[in-house]
Amino acid sequence: MLLLALACAGCAVELWKRPTRRAWLAAAGINTLMISVHLFVMGRPAATMPMHAAHGSESGMEMAGSSDSHQMAFAMALAFAEVAIAVTVLVRERRTTR
Repeated sequence: MLLLALACAGCAVELWKRPTRRAWLAAAGINTLMISVHLFVMGRPAATMPMHAAHGSESGMEMAGSSDSHQMAFAMALAFAEVAIAVTVLVRERRTTR
């Protein structure tokens, strides 16, 4: 996850300086990968995740009341929004270049 966060930061800088098609594609790809990782982690038993070992055998999704669950849900919502924005920009760019 740390590698994805670093890659995300790199894309953010690239999008800020030069919002090229390549940068938008990278942002959409990295965010899609981040969503996949979050879904994988949320489905794993908490006992196998070091930060959740104290919760017993609940899955990440079952820890609905925990702050970790809220943070994970927020991160996923943000990643979905970023993918939607990237796809919108790419579609509009494609329409204008035709």
